[in-house]
Amino acid sequence: MGKLISIGQIIDRSWDHYSAFFKPLMKISLWALIIPVLVLLRILIVPSGEIMSLASLFNGQGDAMLVIGLILGVLISLIAVPVLTIWIYINLVKAVESQDKKKPTSLKALRKYGWTNFFSYFWVAILKSVLTALPLLLLVPGMILIFTNIYYNGGSFWGAFSNLTMLIGVVAALVLLILLGIKLGFSAFERLIAEKKGMSAVKGSYQLVTGRFWATLWRLLISKIVFGIGVALLHVIIALIILGIEYAFFPLSETQEAASAIFSLFLGTGVLVLSTPIFVIVDYIIYDNLLKTK
Repeated sequence: MGKLISIGQIIDRSWDHYSAFFKPLMKISLWALIIPVLVLLRILIVPSGEIMSLASLFNGQGDAMLVIGLILGVLISLIAVPVLTIWIYINLVKAVESQDKKKPTSLKALRKYGWTNFFSYFWVAILKSVLTALPLLLLVPGMILIFTNIYYNGGSFWGAFSNLTMLIGVVAALVLLILLGIKLGFSAFERLIAEKKGMSAVKGSYQLVTGRFWATLWRLLISKIVFGIGVALLHVIIALIILGIEYAFFPLSETQEAASAIFSLFLGTGVLVLSTPIFVIVDYIIYDNLLKTK
């Protein structure tokens, strides 16, 4: 295996790519501005929230409009927003690859590719998530022992044993979650760039990182922390702007409070629009280097 790219090079190359292709990347990322619109629509349709609406229905207080609103609200929350988010991500990954490899690709072609490969990518994402979450099963023995101790009054020894078992399970699960999270973290790129499907994409990511776990971990972690600091600063600036507006108009009427919340929602999404491509680029550069040095 060859030597991996340095953290400094990852940060420099990521920023250079982001700066050079800012406009085309934003043309993709800006689709995320539909999300706050959908969120506002959901609030208008189900102002009391899905849980409260369901409670009203169970109590016999709902009507046909409440049922329709609840269905639309659930469709927006559980289908429309996640589908749009995944589609944007697929577009960004393919755009970054095309830009890096200097392959001409139109936005229309990217959008079509996103929909054509949506379900195969989604299946890989499900497999990766399920496998990554499997270590949580290590918490089950400790939970059973704690419940047994409480229910049957097992005494101090059984209590200490159950707590120790739970602690060991938590530590082991955390370690394995991190391990699998990194080793399976490039499954999406294996699907979208290497054109592998299903478990082949997941196995490809695992094999790619095997033997280079720590090197990959530190490169991902530190690079994203560096750019994450900038994103956090943007969120702080937004929070200060909102506080300044609220202070200037204090006390706020209900209309002003609603306007402030909408303004905050769109500004927060704006930060997401600006920041998402840089994190995709970081992942891509590390993935591409892992391929070249395996």
